[in-house]
Amino acid sequence: MLFLKWKLVLFCVIVIIVPIIMYFASQGMETFANKQLETGILIYSYNGPEKLKEFLDKLKQTVMKEKLNDTNTIIYILDDHSDNKRTIEMIDDYELKNSDGKHIIEVIKDRNLAHFGLERSKEKGFMFLEQKCKDYYLFE
Repeated sequence: MLFLKWKLVLFCVIVIIVPIIMYFASQGMETFANKQLETGILIYSYNGPEKLKEFLDKLKQTVMKEKLNDTNTIIYILDDHSDNKRTIEMIDDYELKNSDGKHIIEVIKDRNLAHFGLERSKEKGFMFLEQKCKDYYLFE
């Protein structure tokens, strides 16, 4: 008789309570992987520090002027295994923060382990952004 009661309690927990808990827990969880952002920007870089610096400075000015924020935009900087230290440092140090030090737009930095070339790097970048953004753009 006692064994039958435990079976009934265990059945109720598994069939009724666990799905309810899972439902409410999933409502509060929004991870980066399932976030649908409005815009993604792919920046491809390979040993071009002057051009990259010019572009990143213009991008920062645009972000500040347009008051873009992290709720709708992501920037993905993909370095194609540059051997130029200035290029690597520029990418590593790049952040978009407001005067309070708060990140304005999320900047994802990635580096290929070998030189892939523009086409394969674009494919890698677009595959990343395609899952997260409605629209995405390339700047090389």
